[in-house]
Amino acid sequence: MERLNQISHHASPNRQNQGGSFSQDQGDVISLHPGSLSLQDDDDSPRSRLDPSPYTQDKPSFNMRNPHNQECHILQLAPELISSITDHLSLIDHVLLSQTCRSLRAALSKRHLNADRLSRDEYIGYLATRARGLPDEWMCEKCMTLHPIDETDTPTAINRSSCPLMPHSLARLGNLGREQIHICHRHIQLALKYTRLRHHEYDSYLKALLEPYHDTGVGLGAYIPLKVHYSAYPRVVTDHDGNVKFLLLSTWRYYEGCKEMLLRSLGYHQICPHLEWNYCNCSKGFCRGSCRLGYCHVLHAAAEAVIDARRDGQRTGACPRCPTDFSIQITSEYMDLYVWQDFGPECSPIDLAWTVHYYDGPCEGSLNWREAGPTLDHRPGSARKLYESESESII
Repeated sequence: MERLNQISHHASPNRQNQGGSFSQDQGDVISLHPGSLSLQDDDDSPRSRLDPSPYTQDKPSFNMRNPHNQECHILQLAPELISSITDHLSLIDHVLLSQTCRSLRAALSKRHLNADRLSRDEYIGYLATRARGLPDEWMCEKCMTLHPIDETDTPTAINRSSCPLMPHSLARLGNLGREQIHICHRHIQLALKYTRLRHHEYDSYLKALLEPYHDTGVGLGAYIPLKVHYSAYPRVVTDHDGNVKFLLLSTWRYYEGCKEMLLRSLGYHQICPHLEWNYCNCSKGFCRGSCRLGYCHVLHAAAEAVIDARRDGQRTGACPRCPTDFSIQITSEYMDLYVWQDFGPECSPIDLAWTVHYYDGPCEGSLNWREAGPTLDHRPGSARKLYESESESII
């Protein structure tokens, strides 16, 4: 896409805006940025949204006499040159570009572009890219379609969704014997989209998607004998490369109370698909110790070390398989667990930035747990550093 912008810019010396869209005095005919994909027919009849089919029944034609075509820089090129330039685009970008206007569809018609011919993964990417420019819709990988938004659907409203096939891909957080908050792919993508679009009519929904969550009713039972306070703090930030990302800080405070602060008193806990504590009987000496060599033991070992150290107890660490950092601190009255997670930028639900956090794996029937599943390398401490960087914070 970048190559297309550069070549067409040299072919026509008129202005080009910073968003990658070719502008004209009477309005944009085409926009090459997927987040602002604009559809305008050559007959000057704007479409309210993308046409579900890349082709109409009648054969498109390359019409240079249309006033819009004469003002659009790229359409001043010969169809053969346009076709040569677009050889640098991906198949998904080809399909999307062919839907921009009839003249471009005609110039690309020899490729027989049609969304129905895309593979499943390509079609998911195609829908995800379409959804970037549609503030009232989100891409559902279960139904393979776009659903209308439901402004009551937030991470804390666990059973709310406009998808009839709920539940689907989510990151289960606060695993303390009860469901506390569900960060789904649609919540992250909608928050990032509304932050980028800056449409004020969606400010209230954006605020709800990023609302902090607190639960003081965890624990004090047979499963977890200690009283626990849980909180979640979503945030949208920009990294040093200019990528807008969705990050989350989750905190758990375990109060000692009448029970001694022992690792087994904390119950089973999982902070990401790969890190957990009290996942086996190794603390009681019943296992052969092989799990101590695995990724999943990183959190368990850190908590064990902090509790043994007591007043001098503080440990930090990171997941070796996903962008998750943690810190454990202990005092005479309570123990704090902090977890920072980087859920990445706007992306498809099958993108590694999301699937590495998704418990059920990127493919149907696959597993993302402990040593099994995808891995996304990250620098230990980078998620925490980005979250705490106030100068780069957007929301």
